[in-house]
Amino acid sequence: MLKLPRPWSFLENMVHRNLLRKIRKFDECWVPDFSGKENLSGDLSHQYPLPENTKFINPLSRFQNKIPLPTENNKKVLVILSGHEPQRTEFEKRLEQIFVNNNIATTFLLGKPNLTEPTKKNH
Repeated sequence: MLKLPRPWSFLENMVHRNLLRKIRKFDECWVPDFSGKENLSGDLSHQYPLPENTKFINPLSRFQNKIPLPTENNKKVLVILSGHEPQRTEFEKRLEQIFVNNNIATTFLLGKPNLTEPTKKNH
């Protein structure tokens, strides 16, 4: 799907049909995302029906392994987080849950230009 600005969003369905015609010419259309409800792209790959040649190949990464959580001897983490809303806030909440559940002291440095005072939570 191609997201259009609000004044032009009424054209999204027409643009989507045009993209489908182009995509169907290929043997496969690879989507670097998860196929289920828990996904990274949201509406971009899950709002409209997809062509039959679509294959979800899971997210691509240049990293070989997952980044390990800190050990018992090193339980302090700094998270520098920025990005577009609401995805940035959703990602912040997910990370916060992970660190709280594992009892890890975490400092979040957020890309919120309008925030003037620091917020402190129990963890």
